[in-house]
Amino acid sequence: MKNEEKKKVLSKINQEGFHYCFESYSDFEEIKDDEFHRLRLTYLKSVKDMQDYLKSDQFEEEESIIKTTISGASDDLIELGGAISEEYGCYGNSIKIECSDGTKAKIFYDKNGEWKINNIKEGFLFDKLVKSTGENNKHMDEDTKNCCSYSDVLVIKEGIIWIKIDKKRFKI
Repeated sequence: MKNEEKKKVLSKINQEGFHYCFESYSDFEEIKDDEFHRLRLTYLKSVKDMQDYLKSDQFEEEESIIKTTISGASDDLIELGGAISEEYGCYGNSIKIECSDGTKAKIFYDKNGEWKINNIKEGFLFDKLVKSTGENNKHMDEDTKNCCSYSDVLVIKEGIIWIKIDKKRFKI
């Protein structure tokens, strides 16, 4: 690996975070170093193996699980509830959501006055995506009953460390 390539990789790790840098930012195909790519692919496989292991049914569920919900409110607000409780003001097109477990989605306010979430990738703590029920209804799901009825709701299991909405990162 050339010194300038190493500096570029280290710079991206500092800017984006180690995992995101290798899992989502780039495959670094311009770097022609076999050992670098072997280690990068080994790391990504290990992450996937751990995610699969943690998704397995061999563990008992704890009763007091604090999940996190991501939903829209009003016409310009994204709300985080549960383990991370924050608000993010936004206008415009779809907004990118990324979670520390690898979950990725986009949320947008549609022309019918509803918040829609497109689930792009399920991370190892992804629980479910609950669709909106309309303006005059209520979410019946236990995890989403306090969320706006006119919003889809992304539910993340306990254990999330951070959620990034657009360019702002919210930590537990």
